[in-house]
Amino acid sequence: MQAILPTHDASVSKKNLDDPERTNRNDILPIFFHVLLPLTGGTIIYGLWRGILLFGWDPVLSADPPEWILYNLPDALWLYAFLSALTYVWDGERSGKGARWLLLALFLALFSESLQALSLIPGTFDVWDAGAYLLAFLAAGTVHRKFHFIHKPKIKAS
Repeated sequence: MQAILPTHDASVSKKNLDDPERTNRNDILPIFFHVLLPLTGGTIIYGLWRGILLFGWDPVLSADPPEWILYNLPDALWLYAFLSALTYVWDGERSGKGARWLLLALFLALFSESLQALSLIPGTFDVWDAGAYLLAFLAAGTVHRKFHFIHKPKIKAS
């Protein structure tokens, strides 16, 4: 009796984005909710209360929300969006390649905080940012496993 093992079907992850089966509502909604919405939300929070120096924008809102909303939530939302995008790009790859990219993204986020602590790059070290990165990583992993955001490869009998 042969074991049934998951194998990666290249045709699953290499589908043309113009293929109507690939770009149906079921594929677009997860991208909207898990990538575009958190990315936009983090940018809006950051831009409205803190301004965006790159564009010369000053803060628009003067309300005083809790500091974690101003400083930590945008970072968590951006990392969550990036991890979600990576999860979607790797399309259920079971070989571990996708997991390595997710761990690399978390490492780089945490490493950037470390470099700020050492004054090697501009910015202010915040241990709560590191915590926000860890929470974003855990949330992305939990959400995408529980709700099957990723497309699982087909199981073939060999």
